Amino acid sequence: MSVDLLLFVVALAFAIFLFAVEAYCVATGKPTISARIQALGRSAPLVIVIASFFAGAALIHFFG
Repeated sequence: MSVDLLLFVVALAFAIFLFAVEAYCVATGKPTISARIQALGRSAPLVIVIASFFAGAALIHFFG
């Protein structure tokens, strides 16, 4: 198995897992992942700044 195929399988499994978590949260009436992240951003705005910094640094690192 090549590394590319392994990374694809891992990424696909992770995406399926996140979809299952979202479906479970919707079915049980619990806050979804995005709702939790939005609530965290509203309660602690510094989290948005730090997350944006890391996202920008990753973009510069990989595509800059």
